[in-house]
Amino acid sequence: MAASHADSEDDIFALLKNADPNELEHRQKALNERIHAIFQQNQRRLAELIDQNSTLPTTVSSVTVLGAPNTRRGFLKRVVEPLLSANRDRPYTQSELLREVTATANKLRKFGMPIVEIPVEGQKVLTTTATRNLS
Repeated sequence: MAASHADSEDDIFALLKNADPNELEHRQKALNERIHAIFQQNQRRLAELIDQNSTLPTTVSSVTVLGAPNTRRGFLKRVVEPLLSANRDRPYTQSELLREVTATANKLRKFGMPIVEIPVEGQKVLTTTATRNLS
């Protein structure tokens, strides 16, 4: 049985070595197109979810800033603390929260913090890149 397994592995490697480059390119292109289509579908679905839920109440109990290992905690706290729901008289709507997170991310960007934009059809979600928990 072990010899049979080794033979089948050898057969697979032989097939791969002798594969037609055009066929491999065609398969890779089809795979890339499928991945792109799935990504686009997920983006549309995410945008629909955000749109459908844009008026739902949303609270923020903590904020974690990524990409600021050498930034003073006090500075970061002053920038992001207004996002916390405890500092508001009512919950955010999800649309309001996206606007406030974008405004806060833009403040951090002004101080040279790397902000990564995650595009969602018609909107952008912003994140940063190292960890600092501020709650």
